[in-house]
Amino acid sequence: MTTAIDPQRPVSTGAELEVLLQCGRDILDGEDTPSQRSVDRTADWRRTLELARQHGMELLFLRWCRAGSFEGCPSDESRYDEKYDRLRRQNLGTIAHLVTLTERLDSAGVECLAYKGPAVSSRAYGSATVRRYADIDILISPTDQRRAKRLLEAEGYEVKQVNHAVFQSVLGHPDRQSPVDLHTHVVPDFFPLELPFEELYARRTRIDVGGRSVQGLSLSDAILVHSIHGAKHHWYRLEWILAVALLMQQHRDLASLLDRAETLGCERMVLLAMLLSQRLFDARFPERVQRMLDRESKSLRVVRTAADRVIHWLADTDWSNRNVKRTHLADFRFRSRLMSGRADKARFWAAALTNPRPEDEEAVPLPASLSPLYRVIRPFRLLYEYRGTLADRVLG
Repeated sequence: MTTAIDPQRPVSTGAELEVLLQCGRDILDGEDTPSQRSVDRTADWRRTLELARQHGMELLFLRWCRAGSFEGCPSDESRYDEKYDRLRRQNLGTIAHLVTLTERLDSAGVECLAYKGPAVSSRAYGSATVRRYADIDILISPTDQRRAKRLLEAEGYEVKQVNHAVFQSVLGHPDRQSPVDLHTHVVPDFFPLELPFEELYARRTRIDVGGRSVQGLSLSDAILVHSIHGAKHHWYRLEWILAVALLMQQHRDLASLLDRAETLGCERMVLLAMLLSQRLFDARFPERVQRMLDRESKSLRVVRTAADRVIHWLADTDWSNRNVKRTHLADFRFRSRLMSGRADKARFWAAALTNPRPEDEEAVPLPASLSPLYRVIRPFRLLYEYRGTLADRVLG
């Protein structure tokens, strides 16, 4: 079939993906009753549910099915109602623990913000329980990192992994399913832009999460941060696109936000989020913003091409396997196209090719005293890893 993503750029999708997109469109439109007339009856509902799970929309999809009472859909079976309720209860436990941890950090003088997860869900969907949470993300001041770790270690957590490239420490607890991810920055070290914690914290706002509140990013900052996050990860989940579309729908001055994004160096990333939300979920924007999206410029041509790539990739029937097999090289090339100028591209590639990553340390274990050598090891390791691809390009 041919989806109505964009009449000028048709994309061949399966019926299951089209059902999932219609679910998102109804959510974005604020429809209490799903658009049953537009749902493809040839869709395999079990496959659609699995696709929803892969895209982070499982709970949203089950809730949508409940409201629509579609013939043959998963909500017709009590086991799916039980699953929906069980996942929501698990989420409530995760949310309660997030609130407890942020309160303890705050009372200890550690400046922190709830980051991703329940804060985004509550703001986008009006409920903190309609997304699955694999971990608890907390953004802290870089100067408070040691103190925060000590506090969590006193609670029984221990550091399981440190990823310097994305300024992230993962801490696990023997009695808790969800690890805690401590972040000190919202932008990875290979992106040539910065959103300092101090500025994000100064603009913080309180967000309701299941009847309690946490401190989180301002709406403008949340849109920028999650646009950057989506671009970093090739927008491989539909739910990320839908959530950002809903956040943008709440913003009163998106044109000014785009101006700010241009100043920061992430304009193309925000434009990409807008185009994807429009082409996939029929998002609507104010007239001034739409004119900006429709204009002809080098940046928009690059962003439209990037949107084409993401959409055709998401529509691939082997999407799940392709996501697992996606290479760092492909990601780097995709990200570099979203950098605005030559200087930013050069800074991006310099950092991407030399800043050590966990896989470099796994490939060549070194004592801490020799860790600076990873900046030399990394480019050679990448050359070796992609030797076949590079040879094909040279010889082909």
